[in-house]
Amino acid sequence: MGMNRIEPITPTVKTRKVMDAEVSQHAADRWNERVGPIVTKSELVGIIGYLMNQPERIEFLSSTVGLMDRDIIFTYERMGHVIMISTFYGRLSEQPILNNFAAFRHFNRYERQRVDLGITKDRLQAQMLPPIPRQTMLCKGRRNHYRLEEYMVSEGSYITIEIRDGLSGRRRRWGFLVDEQPHGVLMNKSIQRALCMMGFGKWVNKYAHLSWMPEVAG
Repeated sequence: MGMNRIEPITPTVKTRKVMDAEVSQHAADRWNERVGPIVTKSELVGIIGYLMNQPERIEFLSSTVGLMDRDIIFTYERMGHVIMISTFYGRLSEQPILNNFAAFRHFNRYERQRVDLGITKDRLQAQMLPPIPRQTMLCKGRRNHYRLEEYMVSEGSYITIEIRDGLSGRRRRWGFLVDEQPHGVLMNKSIQRALCMMGFGKWVNKYAHLSWMPEVAG
């Protein structure tokens, strides 16, 4: 992120995948003061609800602290099968002091002076929302499970493919820009069918036959 970290945050508690998430009004207000860009509470709930089911994008650092996309730090409470986000502190990329979060919270709790984590409106609006896919396709082969997602970027459609081995649980993930030659992509019949169903049949017909795209076991 191009900054000097005081003390890198490392996950200490693993929490199982949560299906539901809620955002308090206080947390929504703090998002629009500290994180950005400015959104409505309902928009924020939709984004968080999606991310909560993406284990690589939400890290639970402790029983009360979480990290989103390795940048946005928040606190939460567990309420049955629901995660209630109580507040957002900001982005590590904007507030390096948050990298030593334990020391920061101790300072805020016991010192008379408090650190202002707000950023200017210009900086808020310059931030990017956590990317949400335009479409997602889940499929299963003889052995592997697949997750394909399409994201809209300035150059067009960007596809990410994740393969999870049904026996070992090991995951592989890569991405490529549609309409460009996707070097190193392993495309078996399951992935080809999924891409066709997502509307990329022409791309599959153009590139699937290339020798550097070997098939892997489905």
